[in-house]
Amino acid sequence: MSPKVEWLIEPKGSHSVFTAITYMRAGHLWSKLFKKGMKNIIEAHNKHTWEEAKNLKKILEK
Repeated sequence: MSPKVEWLIEPKGSHSVFTAITYMRAGHLWSKLFKKGMKNIIEAHNKHTWEEAKNLKKILEK
């Protein structure tokens, strides 16, 4: 698996919109063998990304 992550911060009026985009690439065989595991990996990644987004927001709002 080779993830690519993009963080976008776009101004919207007096606020900002934070967007995290993750591109995950896994081979066909890997996807077939670890179908259930892939769901857990994605859920863990989403949780981690959400936590990092909150931390980044706190840092940028100082």
